[in-house]
Amino acid sequence: MANFDIFGCTGWLSLWMWSIQSWAFWENCRVARVGPGPRIPSFTNCSKVRFGSSSGNSNSLKFTNLGQNANHPSFYYIDIVDISVGGQNLNLPPSLFSSKGSIIDSGTVITRLPKTAYAALRSAFQQQMSNYPTTSPPPQLFDTCYDLSGYGTVNIPKITFLFGNNVNVDIVAEGILVVVSATQYCLAFAGNSDDDHIAIFGNYQQQKYEVVYDVAGGRLGFGPGACD
Repeated sequence: MANFDIFGCTGWLSLWMWSIQSWAFWENCRVARVGPGPRIPSFTNCSKVRFGSSSGNSNSLKFTNLGQNANHPSFYYIDIVDISVGGQNLNLPPSLFSSKGSIIDSGTVITRLPKTAYAALRSAFQQQMSNYPTTSPPPQLFDTCYDLSGYGTVNIPKITFLFGNNVNVDIVAEGILVVVSATQYCLAFAGNSDDDHIAIFGNYQQQKYEVVYDVAGGRLGFGPGACD
């Protein structure tokens, strides 16, 4: 389980986020834009993106495979092997992520998963969050939401992405729940309409990581301490 501090930086940010209408980035930190109102930066939820084989602290980086496709040269392909929720692997069929491919994209906010993969993740998450009251989802991207207004601290199941080369990336708590309003928090993942669309590992789930693109070496590195 991971602790989610309702009254921390993300919690205070929720007071301004009455609806999620658009997202922007400012000085490598996540910023919420609420209509014409103010944009409030969350300085603790940062990520760094670097390019080159010598970038980053190599001692703390874990490297998985990074590929490109001549038909889609702007995409960076990654090897998603499985996902675990609360320490339990979902044991997803490898073909879910390999048939159409999976990419990492700093321009996509919320991670998009094949329909079957998302359904399995959502079901496991709901089972482990059964002690918390649910709410009707907003008419937007999310479909699994909770009213956490009466809790100071919430124990949420850890979600880990398992990549090729035995690289496991634990999603930080702020990347598991997205703040929709002062009372509503939603699972910060979305499912594709079917299993025949590409999977995208979005920037919301990359929070607090240093991400290194060693394109020439065919490697993608993940390391801690992006907000230091």
